[in-house]
Amino acid sequence: MKQKIMRFMYGRYGVDQLSRSMMVMVIVLVVLGIFFKTKLIDWASTILLILVYFRMFSKNINKRYQENMKYMVVHNKMMAKYNGWKEAFACRKTHKIFACPGCGQKVRVPRGRGKVKVHCPKCNTSFIKKS
Repeated sequence: MKQKIMRFMYGRYGVDQLSRSMMVMVIVLVVLGIFFKTKLIDWASTILLILVYFRMFSKNINKRYQENMKYMVVHNKMMAKYNGWKEAFACRKTHKIFACPGCGQKVRVPRGRGKVKVHCPKCNTSFIKKS
């Protein structure tokens, strides 16, 4: 049986990060569909599931790869922004974060030091802020 499945999947795209994310969205929509009985949620989850299977069994590997790369660019940007917010939130009691007026680089300064001269390591701009 395993050999038959392997033979069938040979030359097909399979599962990637975009397909996994879409499957998570299908699961979320199905759970929401249990609580909110609307046809829109049912149709959306069905169409998304069909799209996941289409991508999995597709033989146009290059096209699916390009779709996944576009998704990964957006995903990585969102994750970088989320990780920045998470780090800023974690150190909010001990440090203050300023953006450099010259280049926009984030600079972390200890709290409670009064007015401090902040030096940007990226563009060598100095500016005065209250910590």
